[in-house]
Amino acid sequence: MNAHRTIYIMSPEQDINGQMILRDNTKPMVLNKNVVILSTSITTGVTLDKAIDSVEYYGGRVQAIASVFSMITKARGIEVTSIFSAKDMAGYASYDAKDCPMCKAKQKIDAIVNGFGYSRI
Repeated sequence: MNAHRTIYIMSPEQDINGQMILRDNTKPMVLNKNVVILSTSITTGVTLDKAIDSVEYYGGRVQAIASVFSMITKARGIEVTSIFSAKDMAGYASYDAKDCPMCKAKQKIDAIVNGFGYSRI
């Protein structure tokens, strides 16, 4: 909780490059504040790095990271607390497209899963 006994919950916007931005009305929610980053899932940590960069850019201090599912346990020295991890998901794997064995074998995908949900292809 912040010194003036408030908790802000917000979602940043992302520009076309995936950089997280805050508008003038949300910047004060981060400036000089202790911040907890909440995420539904963390697979590679790329988006998490952008979130940490954004918090630091806007003058906040990341104090904790929490997610429902995470493949990583630590980011920039901060423990990632999650309900489920890779050991809970037998056979779960994540690859960069250039390293994906299924992509190399030209195997078609069944669906895309992102923040908007599950979409069959």
